[in-house]
Amino acid sequence: MAAFKAEFKALVQTQRTVKSQSGYSFNIQEDIWILHGKNLNFELLAQDTTAGFLVLLKTYIAKIVEDKKVSDGTVSSYFTALRAMLHWAHTETGQLVADIDDKLLKAWLESEPGVRYPLSLKTFIQKAQKKNRGALPNTSNEILKTIKAVQSEYLDVLTLDPDNGPWLEVEVLAQDIALEKAYTSGDLSDEKYLIAQLFRRYGPRISQMAHLKVGDILLPGLYDDVADALIRFPWAKANMPITLSPWRPVRADIVQAMLAYLEIRLANIPRREWDNLPFFTPAGLPGVWGGRGGIAKASRKAGFEGHCMPSTMASRFIAIMNRLRLVTHRTGEPKLMSFNPHRERHTIGTRLALQGLSATEIANMLMHTDPVSCEAYVHLGVQHFQLMREKLDVPMTPVAANFLNEPIEAEELFEGEFDVLIARDVADFPVTGAGKCGSCTFKIDGSAPWTCLTCPKFRVFANADLSLLWDELQHRKAYLYNEDGQFSRKYDPSLEKDFERKEHALINAEAKRQEYAEKHNLDEA
Repeated sequence: MAAFKAEFKALVQTQRTVKSQSGYSFNIQEDIWILHGKNLNFELLAQDTTAGFLVLLKTYIAKIVEDKKVSDGTVSSYFTALRAMLHWAHTETGQLVADIDDKLLKAWLESEPGVRYPLSLKTFIQKAQKKNRGALPNTSNEILKTIKAVQSEYLDVLTLDPDNGPWLEVEVLAQDIALEKAYTSGDLSDEKYLIAQLFRRYGPRISQMAHLKVGDILLPGLYDDVADALIRFPWAKANMPITLSPWRPVRADIVQAMLAYLEIRLANIPRREWDNLPFFTPAGLPGVWGGRGGIAKASRKAGFEGHCMPSTMASRFIAIMNRLRLVTHRTGEPKLMSFNPHRERHTIGTRLALQGLSATEIANMLMHTDPVSCEAYVHLGVQHFQLMREKLDVPMTPVAANFLNEPIEAEELFEGEFDVLIARDVADFPVTGAGKCGSCTFKIDGSAPWTCLTCPKFRVFANADLSLLWDELQHRKAYLYNEDGQFSRKYDPSLEKDFERKEHALINAEAKRQEYAEKHNLDEA
């Protein structure tokens, strides 16, 4: 009887299969567990641990996966942290690790490993102790309390990162113009235009875009009983049903692209099957992606089988935007813009903060479950208003858009310490003025010299032809309006006021220039 019992236990243990939150299955006896996005290779842990402790670690992780309350990506972060700590301990002591205790954890923390690893390991230990009775008994809550989360100041630095932080308004406008031009000319397909604009206008997480279904979009031209165009994104990093996802309005230009896209996507598919279909597919529409890449790998996550993998959505967005070859002068020299989907999320969060929204309100808009994640945007907004306080003071408002300085003649450009300012992104544009600019980057940015017209150090050139600058300003402003002359909803309303301020400053500068020219009997340019 005992022999049968032992055989039964062995059989159960050998055949035990665990299924992850994303729908991936693996046998816990195997050395490589297949998860969404990253596989766990326990052969790596075997190099640093005893055989018995390795079995325990696999059991702990399997219990966490089996609970399905933690995403595959989070489990992967646990494994990475565990691997880093075990490898460090083995290297330091020269012995295979047989347990994780307070002494080992304290020594590892004092060695200053990667910023995120300790927090991931702390969460793993807490999960393991909760799901496995008696797990890691020599690790106390006292030592775990010493492991702190990343401070909000660190997040503030992240949001200001020039390669990953929010886009500046002039950069957003350049992207808007380039995308519209590429789309209207036929260089950009409906599918590519939608991927770019949905990321840029709504800031979803990559997995939310990948898991978007046809039923998550309501269009008047697609459904007879729908009056308003609406879109919703499935939750990410939370086990919440799609029915709780908020509906957002869809801009007119995106509606037209959606209708054109779905006309092909839903061709020959019965209406009863529409709602649960992936909106974007691994293959894409016929002839859209092609190239050497072929058909992308399909997701196996439960409920989203056949959808794009998040990595596919990210690479497609980056490829679309990189193809535009857009340049920024933010660092003081021409540099290609650096794109990634999460950067669009930073931009939206920052803009909402600058409009006065609280961390809770921003969290609602970005579908965060914890407002703490959005405090960095509010901190950044406070910093911005502190820096702009003088500009915002009421006494400054009447003169903020006026050109107040005396014009300057050509000889003074070479006699004084002046930087010559031109609109660098306009071919063959003449000198319009100069200033003692120092380290100011506007002198080589696409917004110069319009922004400079409100600078107390800027002086317009006495013989400058400012009509050319006016024409260029009107050309750029035209993109803000629809064919009927109404301001387009796809742009931030503050842009219209910004153009009006620049127009007012330019008119004042021309008046000053003409007055100076008449007074000194100068020939008009």
